[in-house]
Amino acid sequence: PSSMLIGGWVGTVLAAIYVSARVTREILYGAIRMKTSPESQVVSSDE
Repeated sequence: PSSMLIGGWVGTVLAAIYVSARVTREILYGAIRMKTSPESQVVSSDE
């Protein structure tokens, strides 16, 4: 039972790391886009 418990715990940790990494990457990309290209947002909103 202990090996199954460890396996489940490792799987849960890996899933949490994977999800948090994706969320962090999306947030970072969004922040970089907003910081580097405010002009493109203004142009697209004017259209």
